[in-house]
Amino acid sequence: QDPDFRADVWRNAHGRSTHPDLGRALVQALGDTDASVREKAAEALDDYLESPGVRAALESLAANDSDRSVRAAAAEALAGGEKKGR
Repeated sequence: QDPDFRADVWRNAHGRSTHPDLGRALVQALGDTDASVREKAAEALDDYLESPGVRAALESLAANDSDRSVRAAAAEALAGGEKKGR
């Protein structure tokens, strides 16, 4: 599939649902080979910070991803959760 299409899927999913299956799919997308897909998945995970493994996955991405935009999106998702009291 086209990376732009995959990124659009996660961009459009952001804020629309907190279903656990979607959260698991977003975490899986953090391992995508395309940086834009990882970035959009990280942004959408700010609503899933209490789900198992999400916070740790975002922390790892924020510290270790090769792409600066992905690291920033992961850090922002983590900060957004703190602003929401999570």
